[in-house]
Amino acid sequence: MDLNEYRDKVRGCWTGKNIGGTLGMPFEGRRETFSVSFYQQPPGQPAPNDDLDLQLVWLKALEERGFNINPMVLAEYWLDYIVVDWNEYGVARDNIKLGIPPPFSGKFRNGWQNSNGGWIRSEVWASLFPGRPDLAAKYGLMDACVDHGDGEGTYAEAFTASLESAAFFESDPKKLLQLALSYVPEKSEIRGAVNAAISCYEKRLTWKEAREAVVKATSQTGWFNAPNNLGFVAIGLLYGEGDFGKAICTAVNCGDDTDCTGATVGATMGIIIGEKNIPENWKSYIGDEIKTVAIGNFKPPSTITELTNRTVALGSLAASVFGFGDPVNGFTDNQKSGSGQPFPLEALYDAGPFVVSVGLPGGLSVSPGEAARVALKFENKSPNELRLSINESSYDANPIGLGPFSRLEVKQTIKVKKTGFQKICIPISSPGRISSLLPCFTLFGSDLSSEMTYRASENYAVEYKDAKAVDEDGKSAGGVIHAIVTDDPTRTWHSSKGPMPHSITITFSEPKPISETMINFAPRDRPVAFEGHALSQGKWVKLFEERNYAHPFGYRTRFKEIMCDAFKLVINQSTGGNSVELSQIELY
Repeated sequence: MDLNEYRDKVRGCWTGKNIGGTLGMPFEGRRETFSVSFYQQPPGQPAPNDDLDLQLVWLKALEERGFNINPMVLAEYWLDYIVVDWNEYGVARDNIKLGIPPPFSGKFRNGWQNSNGGWIRSEVWASLFPGRPDLAAKYGLMDACVDHGDGEGTYAEAFTASLESAAFFESDPKKLLQLALSYVPEKSEIRGAVNAAISCYEKRLTWKEAREAVVKATSQTGWFNAPNNLGFVAIGLLYGEGDFGKAICTAVNCGDDTDCTGATVGATMGIIIGEKNIPENWKSYIGDEIKTVAIGNFKPPSTITELTNRTVALGSLAASVFGFGDPVNGFTDNQKSGSGQPFPLEALYDAGPFVVSVGLPGGLSVSPGEAARVALKFENKSPNELRLSINESSYDANPIGLGPFSRLEVKQTIKVKKTGFQKICIPISSPGRISSLLPCFTLFGSDLSSEMTYRASENYAVEYKDAKAVDEDGKSAGGVIHAIVTDDPTRTWHSSKGPMPHSITITFSEPKPISETMINFAPRDRPVAFEGHALSQGKWVKLFEERNYAHPFGYRTRFKEIMCDAFKLVINQSTGGNSVELSQIELY
C-alpha cells in the first residue's frame, strides 16, 4: 500500500465515521428495528458526535508527546480537554481528579464499564497503525481503560481498533471479525455477540433474525452496552455485503446505540473501499466539516481534510518508528493475532530510567482501620541503585533497595485510617542524577454499615440508591440519575412529546436533605429554560430557575439545604423545540 492509497483510506475512514454517525443520530437509544435507507436530517452539516471528538484529543496528545504515551498521559489530556461528564466519561473524570489513576479510574464505582464510550473512538489507533492490529489494539486498551477499567468496554476498543487496522489490507468482513475476536478474552460476551452474527449470516438467516440472536447472546450485559452493539456492527459489515450504504443502514436499523454502530461500520467500510469509492450522495450531503460537542480548551481539526493530513503525517512517522513502512516504499501488511489475555488492572508510572506499576488486588475500597493489599512492580532501567520507601501509611515502611538494571516485585499492606479518600505516594530516591518519580494512588475508606456512600467526585456528596425517577407521563427515567449506581444504565432520558413543558420527578423512599444539583446535557436537544422544585412537607418549593441558559454542556447550582420527599426538574424550552434530552441528573 503506497502513501496515496493510505491517504485515501484514512480519508475514507474519517468520512465514513461522519456519515454513519450522522445517519444514526436520530435513532440513538431506541430498541426497536428501523427501515432507514438514507439520512433523516436536512442536508448541510454532519451531526456533532463524541465518537469522533475524543480522538481529536488523542491526536493532540500524540503530536505533543509522541508514541511513548500511556493511560496516565491520556488521563492528563482527559482532564484538560474533555469537557463533558456523560456516563463513563463523568465517572472517569471524577476519579482522575481524586487521584485515582487509570485503569482504576475506569473501574471504581463505574456502572458503565461495559458501555460504548471506548470502542467508538478507535479509528485514530487503526489509522496510525495500518496492518498492525497488535499495535492498534495495544493503544486501544490504553485508551479505553481510562473510563472502562477492565470491563467489556475496554476489550471492545481492542476489538474495533484491531478490526479497522486490519481493514487497510483485508476486505473480507468475516476474516476481519475473526481476527478482531483474537484480541478479546475467551469469556467476554463480545465473543458471543459477534459469533452469533457470523453464525446467522452463514446460515443465510435474515439480518433481523441475526439481530435477535445477538440480543439473546448479550442478555447478561443488556442494552446500550458494548457486546450487543458490536454484534450489530458485525451484522452491518456482514449483511452489507460490500455495499457502503447497505452496511451502515443495516447496522443502524438494528437500533440501540445507532450513531455509534453506524459510525464504526462507516469508518470500517471507508477504510476498505477508500474515500474515492464512497458514493457521492452520502458524502456531499454533509460535506467536509467536523462538528464537535464533547471537547474544548483547544482548536481541533475543523475539516476531514485537515484531520486526514494530520493523521497521515503521524501515521507515516509511526510506520518508521515501529518498522512497518515509510512514505517512500509504502506500508506493509503485518497482521498479527492477539492472545485474548485479560487486561492487567494496574497503574503504570514510567519515568524513563525506571518504571513502577501499582496493582490493587482487593480493589480501592476497604473498611476504615483495615488494610488494603497493594502489589508493586519496580523496574530499574538505570545504572544507579534506587532506594524506595512507602510513606507513613504503610505497615512496613522500611526502604527497599533496587539495583541497576533489575526488577523487583513487592506486596505491601496499606492501612486505611478513616472514611473517605486517602492519597498514598511512593517516594523514590537515588544517588544518581535521574528524574524523580512519585507514583500516587488513592484508597477509599468506606463505611459498609452506612446506607449512604460517597460519590467519587467530592467527599461530602452522597448518593441515594433508593431514589426512583419518572417523566411527566410516568415513564421510568431511572437510567439518567448518575448519582445512583444502577444495574442497568441503559440510556439517556429523552422526551419528544409535545408541547412543553417536560419533566423528571425523582422520588425518595424517605425525606432526604439536598443542597446541590448537577444536570449534564446530551449532545442534542439541550434545555434552555428550566427550573427545579423540591417537595417539602407536602408543598413544592422552587429551588432555581433559568430562563435563557446558554451553556452547551450542563448546569450546576447550589441552594439552601432542604429536606424533601422528591425533586422535580421542569424543562420549559429546549434547542429541539418539543424534544429534550439529558444524560445525567445528580443530587447532593
